[in-house]
Amino acid sequence: MLANAEKLETMRSLWMYNCSVSSEAGKLLAQKLPGFNVEVIDERGHPDTRPESCLVEKLYIYRTVSGRRFDTPGFVWIIEQDASLTPYCSFTFCSCMVLDYAEDSGLEEISNSCKEIQELRVFPSDPFAPGPNVSLTEQGLVAVSVGCPKLQNRPNMIRFRLCIIEPQTPDYSTLEPLDTGFGAIVQHCKELRRLSHSGLLTDHVFEYIGVHAKKLEMLSLAFAGDSDIGLHYVLSGCESLRKLEIRDCPFG
Repeated sequence: MLANAEKLETMRSLWMYNCSVSSEAGKLLAQKLPGFNVEVIDERGHPDTRPESCLVEKLYIYRTVSGRRFDTPGFVWIIEQDASLTPYCSFTFCSCMVLDYAEDSGLEEISNSCKEIQELRVFPSDPFAPGPNVSLTEQGLVAVSVGCPKLQNRPNMIRFRLCIIEPQTPDYSTLEPLDTGFGAIVQHCKELRRLSHSGLLTDHVFEYIGVHAKKLEMLSLAFAGDSDIGLHYVLSGCESLRKLEIRDCPFG
């Protein structure tokens, strides 16, 4: 691959899993692929090269070491369990994918250092765990939204679904309903076509939906609302509604 790297003019992404790549080979590959940034992980889980910027093009090199992974398009960082993310946040990159092992403290470090980030995705390390196994809350996400001015939202989103297993679950910190959050979604996502929500919701959320979700075609409700007025808000305001699913609501 090194011998022919300079000929790879149109390649934009390369994934290498469980391979043995020396630091020297990684550095040579980085020199021969100017459209890529290469990150080679040493045995301690630390990067050997520190490029100054990460382009949209991506090169993923996975090396198996113990600890947790801090993943980004353009980089895959293997980080020791108790290591700080600060040394790894000096890069300039536009997109970041992390496991929830990063926790609130990791997202706060990203917000303090990664000012060019435009996209952030946070994935569960164990989606089937019976309970939270890490300390990751909206505190970290709020820190990123405040500290990363170039972070892009998705105003053209057409489908949104939030599935909370426990019915009528409130905001964990305030114990208040989730009306404001869902209200913000329908207010800013003008192209929304399908909406499914859960958690503790009052009639106020249906007022938001009726006023702002003019293009909504499908709405799924469960364990939500206080009275029939919620249904009135939806039916009188959602002019494009074609399908309405209601389960265990006061008006169900």
